[in-house]
Amino acid sequence: MASDMGNAGQSGIIWTYFHWGPTAWAMYCVVAICLAYSHHNLGKTLTFREATVDILPAAVRRPAGVVIEPLAIIATVLGLATSFGFAAMQFSSGLNAFTGVTSGPLVWMIVIVVLGTLTAISAFMGVNKGMKRISELNSVLSIVLVVGVFVFGPTIFILSNMFQTFGGFFASFPAMSFWTEAEAAGAGAPWDELWNGPWTVFIWCWVIAFSPFVAGFIARISRGRTLREFVLGVTIVPSLIVMVWTAVIASAGIRYDDQNGLVISEAVNEDLSVALFRMLEMVPGIGILLIIMATVLVATYYVTSLDSGTYALAEFVSAPKKSGPAFRVVLVISIATVAAVLAVPRRRGRGGHRPDRHDHRRLPVLLRDHPDDREPDPATARPQRRSRADRARDQRPRAPPRGRVRRRGRDPRPQARRRRGHLRAPADVPPARRPKG
Repeated sequence: MASDMGNAGQSGIIWTYFHWGPTAWAMYCVVAICLAYSHHNLGKTLTFREATVDILPAAVRRPAGVVIEPLAIIATVLGLATSFGFAAMQFSSGLNAFTGVTSGPLVWMIVIVVLGTLTAISAFMGVNKGMKRISELNSVLSIVLVVGVFVFGPTIFILSNMFQTFGGFFASFPAMSFWTEAEAAGAGAPWDELWNGPWTVFIWCWVIAFSPFVAGFIARISRGRTLREFVLGVTIVPSLIVMVWTAVIASAGIRYDDQNGLVISEAVNEDLSVALFRMLEMVPGIGILLIIMATVLVATYYVTSLDSGTYALAEFVSAPKKSGPAFRVVLVISIATVAAVLAVPRRRGRGGHRPDRHDHRRLPVLLRDHPDDREPDPATARPQRRSRADRARDQRPRAPPRGRVRRRGRDPRPQARRRRGHLRAPADVPPARRPKG
């Protein structure tokens, strides 16, 4: 397993590499290869149904396709909506860092509406005009942000910790891949109370939910690539970029946290979304500029993610026809609505907010079951009161079904009258007596 080796934050960085590095991008790559090969090489529609049904027996391909395609669509919608909630919370924390606006459900709703509107405009303009321009802005701001932290921050410590954590990750990768926290799991602890549950399991479930639209978008833009180029461009290069970016930002955060009495750790214990901004405000000289840049990046990154997600989702839903911009706008509004529902804290009946069993600012908590939300026990539940009209409707006798009811047993009609082509009456039979076919 990953060891600290004298560095208190090294294990956290190594586990971040593990969660967001090669394993996550390998999941995207596997799904994208299946879609790309089915679409570009076999000439099929770019849908999960067409890419997967060939491995099944011919008798079950049609019903299996009916099940597979809605599952991919639902996974895409929920993955994008969950990310939308996270983006709204982190964007609100960024606003609080340099404007003083308190982060809360009302601010989250406003952020979701604003980001949803920007995404709808980008989706309506298309890939070449909307998404391309925002993606180019993302690339420039990301490079400027990480270079600013590297140059104005603890440069020597960042370089040293980067190489050290890279070595620790590659040395511990096999053990981390097979670690299941067996002692606690064997003792009967529920999965959400284990460390693996809200971290590795949740993050990779999120990656799996993201894989339909990420893989579909990658497959569409990868025409003409060889498999070697495809794997290199989808797995190796993005993983290295993620690991370098994480090493620079996280190493600076660890250094500043140690030098300032663990103030970043205390802030993170209260709200996870403030970690990046608490670190950036400690960068000498350009801290406030980096905070503004990071806040803009949170918004633009998710606008491009949601834009590409709705583009791929529209292709899945409208295949084999080409989707129009108005339909993509409708998808953006639908996903924003789901994100708004997930981001608002749930209430318990007439008593207001439920007890703070978990931190209400962490969106995954809203997706878990609470004991008060379970179905009531039929043995102890009070019977529901019914109106007089409902009781009268139940006691009203039902009318028999209309139409002729065929009796069971032998069919009385002649065999010749059941065959196609033998329903003509003989020529010598008068018209009034001809049997009705």
